[in-house]
Amino acid sequence: RTLICNLLGLLSDDIFYENLKRKLEERLNSEERVQAIEDLGLLKEDPVLKLNTPLDTLTHYLSKKLIYGRNERDLIVLRHDIGILWPDNRREERGINLVIYGDTQGHSAMSKTVGYPAALAVKMILD
Repeated sequence: RTLICNLLGLLSDDIFYENLKRKLEERLNSEERVQAIEDLGLLKEDPVLKLNTPLDTLTHYLSKKLIYGRNERDLIVLRHDIGILWPDNRREERGINLVIYGDTQGHSAMSKTVGYPAALAVKMILD
């Protein structure tokens, strides 16, 4: 809560909850964004470990708040739509889909989709 008050330029975090929400909505001009901030618990008075920068503080807080549950995993969905112009001037559209699931007790889908291509590129360069 103190972090949000500081980012809003408020001199004190001693402000009623609804007033803080109203000020945040005025700044963001979006009820949905304010709701997301509220859902993340950023308007609560719970103590948060203050680090070097507001970004470091927020990142640390969210890393604890958004950790996967025991059997949860992430998902990457990627779609490319390709337009083809053939030599006979015929046009065709094709779609390519990639769906990757993370492992519940292993690598995340994000680490697979970033790490594997990087590892392949390094291997190709070294070979």
